[in-house]
Amino acid sequence: NIRFRYVRDAATGQAQPELVVLDAGLAVKLSRRDRRNFIEVFHAIAMNDGRRAGQLMLERSPGDRRRVVDEEGFVSGVAALIGSLRSGGIALGQVRLGDVFGNMLSLACDHRVKLETGFVTVATSIIVIEGVGRQLRPLVDIILAARPLLVEAFTQRLW
Repeated sequence: NIRFRYVRDAATGQAQPELVVLDAGLAVKLSRRDRRNFIEVFHAIAMNDGRRAGQLMLERSPGDRRRVVDEEGFVSGVAALIGSLRSGGIALGQVRLGDVFGNMLSLACDHRVKLETGFVTVATSIIVIEGVGRQLRPLVDIILAARPLLVEAFTQRLW
């Protein structure tokens, strides 16, 4: 996607041209099951229930649960990570989502929790898009913006 627009400079009042190129370069078509799993995990995060998000990730792991190292440590780690973010909302200007998703992926790796390929691809896409979002609108609260869509998908079972 390419967008060209004029942006008024706050200091001078003059319109300056701006070219925005948005292409994460990653695409995934989630199966019905993967879509449901992602929506439920993201819904738990949006509702500040990091513990539930960790449990869902663990329960829906496509890997052998016997290989997981310290399940409770994984769930507690995800809960602590999400809890630390929610104190002031998730605003791109304040929180680096790449770090958040990176920490979640590291927790999964450390605890040997195999994640669904679709989840990892979506997380990676969010990491890539974060830089663009930070440039365009640094103070947007992603969870607040996504909450109505998540609630609709969750309540209407749009998966």
